[in-house]
Amino acid sequence: MERLNRYVVEHPWLFIGINVVITLIFAGFASGLIIDDDMMNYLPENDPVVETFQEVGDLFQGNAVGVVMVETDNVFTNEALQHIGSLTDLCTRVEGVSSVVSLTNVMDMRPDGDMLQVESLVEENRTYSDGELADLREYVMGKEMYAGNLVSEDGRFSLIMVKLASDADNKTVIAELEEIIDKTDGGQFRHYRTGTPFVAVDGDRSAKNDLRNLLPTVIFLVVAVLFLTFRTVRGTVIPAVAVVVSVVWAMGLLALTGQDLTTVGIAIPVLLIAVGSAYGIHVMSEYYATVRSEETKKEDLTQAMNQVGMPIFLSCLTTIAGFASLVTADLSPIKQFGLYTAFGVLAAFITAFTLIPALLAVLRYRPGVLREKSTSARFANMASGIFRNRAAVITVVAIIVIAAISQFPRLTFDTDLAGFFRPKSPTRIAIDLVNDNFGGANPLHVHIQGDMKSPFVLRQMQAVGDFLESVEAVHPISYATLIEEANHTINGPARIPATRNQVASLGLFLEGQEQVRDYLTPDYSQGLIVARVAETKSTKMAGINEQIRTFLDNLPTSAYVINQEIASGDLAELAEASLIESLTDEIAQQLWENPDSAHKQQVRIELVKLLDYSQPVFAQEYKLDIADTIEDNLSGENLWFELDNMSESQELAWEMFLQGATAEELAIGWEEVNPTCDPFDLEDAAYFLWDDLDWMYQTARQALLHTAASHLLAMGNKELSYDALAGTLRDIWVDEVYVTDLPASLAKDPAVRRDEFEVQLTGPPVVYEVTTARLQTSQWRSLSISLVLVALLLILQLRSLPMGLIACTPIVLTVLINFGTMAVTGIPLDVATTMIASVAIGTGVDYSIHFANRLRRALGQSGSLEASLQLTLGQVGRAITANALSVALGFLVLTLSSTVTIAQFGGLTALTMVVSAVLALVFLPALYAVTGSADFIAQSRKKEGVVR
Repeated sequence: MERLNRYVVEHPWLFIGINVVITLIFAGFASGLIIDDDMMNYLPENDPVVETFQEVGDLFQGNAVGVVMVETDNVFTNEALQHIGSLTDLCTRVEGVSSVVSLTNVMDMRPDGDMLQVESLVEENRTYSDGELADLREYVMGKEMYAGNLVSEDGRFSLIMVKLASDADNKTVIAELEEIIDKTDGGQFRHYRTGTPFVAVDGDRSAKNDLRNLLPTVIFLVVAVLFLTFRTVRGTVIPAVAVVVSVVWAMGLLALTGQDLTTVGIAIPVLLIAVGSAYGIHVMSEYYATVRSEETKKEDLTQAMNQVGMPIFLSCLTTIAGFASLVTADLSPIKQFGLYTAFGVLAAFITAFTLIPALLAVLRYRPGVLREKSTSARFANMASGIFRNRAAVITVVAIIVIAAISQFPRLTFDTDLAGFFRPKSPTRIAIDLVNDNFGGANPLHVHIQGDMKSPFVLRQMQAVGDFLESVEAVHPISYATLIEEANHTINGPARIPATRNQVASLGLFLEGQEQVRDYLTPDYSQGLIVARVAETKSTKMAGINEQIRTFLDNLPTSAYVINQEIASGDLAELAEASLIESLTDEIAQQLWENPDSAHKQQVRIELVKLLDYSQPVFAQEYKLDIADTIEDNLSGENLWFELDNMSESQELAWEMFLQGATAEELAIGWEEVNPTCDPFDLEDAAYFLWDDLDWMYQTARQALLHTAASHLLAMGNKELSYDALAGTLRDIWVDEVYVTDLPASLAKDPAVRRDEFEVQLTGPPVVYEVTTARLQTSQWRSLSISLVLVALLLILQLRSLPMGLIACTPIVLTVLINFGTMAVTGIPLDVATTMIASVAIGTGVDYSIHFANRLRRALGQSGSLEASLQLTLGQVGRAITANALSVALGFLVLTLSSTVTIAQFGGLTALTMVVSAVLALVFLPALYAVTGSADFIAQSRKKEGVVR
């Protein structure tokens, strides 16, 4: 290093030129730096959680949902509805928006005779009367799909849900949406916007503002510290220029490699200025202490650089080791922070050892301000006090550390989406308002792969939806929800129909509706349950997610479908028993709050009556009416041809109807007794007759159904409509029965088929959960790596295993105290604060390095440990204090950040700098005094020349 230092001093303009050229190149790239902080990009693209999330987004028109909330005194006015409708229409027209749903365009289902009418809830450009507005309010507030979902319970807020296409440029789309919102804001309408895409853009803006405001502030503070330290212009300006140059290099490399700066990344330039300034302080301190005159400047400057070269180089290596350990993290912001900060530290070292000495070499020598020796004397006296009270010092520190460790159980890993922003920021206000009035805007997705026309699959989806609501994932909507609503609108019961054909029939009314695409793929093979959560803390989200996963793991995902028309024997009996049992439980729940066995028995009796009312039973009951109908249908007045044998034909018709035969079977039987008749005429006559008889049978069954429903309604204690109960009772006659278990012998019966599906939880809450989980592994991995690397470097530098480990002690204790402080203050380990330990190790260990290095030189000059400690503290006490003050103030600037987690990171890191400096100046001397350091002294004397 001595040869290189001499070459720099002798060729200063060469190194000044090299620094200028490199800086200009990096500055060109840095000017195009982009800030982008979308939490959905924190995990690697090939992460299974991310891949699933993206695949679901591609299937269902995107997964980034922005929320625009309109506030007014009363949503149910013509002015408000027109405003919401206009805003909805404008948002729909923005390129990159895949769908927009609001109160004014949400699809609404209403009965139209035997048909289902599907249209927008609010008619476009219609002026409602006061009475119509009151009716509309009552109708909307009575539907769960709208109340609390698209309009608040008090009618003051309305939501516009804006989904961005999976291939959209989110920033561009959000910019256009915000322009639309800003133009319509004010007056009687106030707007708030939130949701992941809006929050991501707000995070970007906060980061830009922080960078714009914090960078000049930290530069000012560092300059102030430099001036107070050296009291000269060159002692202030030269180190400041050098460290700013290192920031330009780091930011330029970041842009050159195609990286976007994250919110966490804004701390990089602030940190580099704070940390990098230390190298300049040490170089300038040695310059003023060593250089004697202009004539001896080059020789003295070379000697000064040699004196501080190795300690600063080792300090640089340990700092780089601390930051480089973050590159092993699983999250991209932490990787970015670690990699480019490590490069910036290297750049700060390079500029400190090339640009600073080169500038000093070309400038005429000027002595620094003569410092009072009282400062060194104070530190020397402090060393004596520490030596005499070394046991007490160690005891006090031990008590503090033990107290900190005792708080570790309270330490948490968490990522709080809302907590990133200050409580009074517009972003936080919007999040809180949506959480309070609509149950949140954070979408939770349950992805289903299976037959979306299967009643079993849809009913399981509804079961999932019901469970989601029980764990505060509100307003779950899926294709099953829409089918249930359609069935409720037309048929009465709010339930999934019993057969696939019934589901398919209702689905025809929904085909072509754009909003269905948010929940169903065009081929009916995949569906999505979409709920919303108000919780923004990942730890609590993880708890919710775990409950959901447990439920999904235990959810039956396959069922056997028995076709009762062709089932026979044991299979038919099993299907019938299963059908009765399931309907009994369902109807009992509809009728009674807490149904008991007696209630269920009453239901079962009515169901058995309905099931037993077969065609033969009906035929015996209405024998004369059936005979009259047969005679009337086959009479000459109604028959367009003449039968060969009228009496036998009538008798055959009666017998076959009694047996439950089909019209086709009757026509074949008639061919035998009427050989001269046209078979097609006989077939048509059979179908006409069977239609009439079936109508009579259905009418009789309906009358029996009415009696059963009325009887049960009279016994129940819950409010239930006749149509709803009758619709459920009618399922006793379905031709399909779903059972989850069948004996292997019956499962292979031709009357059996199998319906099954796959289910998976996804959505932003899952991504946040995994992000936090990766934080934990990243924390311990990077912490372990940084500690090991720093320990190895110190051992190599001090050439002693015990002394190297002793030098590591202050920084280990600093980390423990930091974790204890976080636990006491309730600050969680998140994407920013999880880096503090590695930053503290890499940066804070510098104080121990300088102390240990100076102590080693002092021990080479004196055999007395106390005298060596006095000499060491007298020499490095002021520099370490100034260094710690400079770095701590630099980090404290981050507390002014608009992002809470960055402010916490800055404050805690500043604290670790102070703690590590205090421990290096107080605890480390006490520890060396207690250990005696005999081996260390011997080795130091042997290698005194090398160290110097």
